[in-house]
Amino acid sequence: MPASVGIITQVHVLEAHSLALAASVVVSTILAMTVTAIVFRWATLRATPGHKNER
Repeated sequence: MPASVGIITQVHVLEAHSLALAASVVVSTILAMTVTAIVFRWATLRATPGHKNER
């Protein structure tokens, strides 16, 4: 309830910065998905039998 009241009372701020907010949500979502995919691929390759941990 308090979060929704805060949103309602600050709707003019959200309207003024809607483009920046939308862009940040999209970019952060894409970044999180990319990092997750890279880590998952790394972990999968490491768990594969016969994989050598060479540096």
